[in-house]
Amino acid sequence: MSFRIDSDLKKEFEAFCDAAGISMTAAIHLFIKTTVREQRIPFEIKASSKK
Repeated sequence: MSFRIDSDLKKEFEAFCDAAGISMTAAIHLFIKTTVREQRIPFEIKASSKK
């Protein structure tokens, strides 16, 4: 699987994963497994407020 992501966002996610002691691959794997197991996105999604 491959996808494109903004380089700044990737750096921030990588820093978060490093601080959490998990690789980016493992974090994405956990997201996918949880989504499939629970049959839902495992966090709340909200519309952004208009500015």
